[in-house]
Amino acid sequence: MTATTCPDCGALLGESTAERMAIHRLWKHPTTEDERQVRADITSTAADFESAHAHGDEFGARLHLDRLRQLVLRAMTYLDDRMESAAQ
Repeated sequence: MTATTCPDCGALLGESTAERMAIHRLWKHPTTEDERQVRADITSTAADFESAHAHGDEFGARLHLDRLRQLVLRAMTYLDDRMESAAQ
């Protein structure tokens, strides 16, 4: 496989795979629907964590926190990129 760059921003993506391009697009070029979905996923995952915690399911609660951390990082990336674009 050959290395490729993003056609939108020029970022070097390494090996050219559809999965790598999809992940890059999700994190760096989100659609309005992607942003809406991450907010909805944060809300539902937080509720799932609360339920697992209330039922004493520590393993399940931990899994939901891991997922929540990933979602929050993605939402923060979206906000940071938007603020950076607005500042330019």
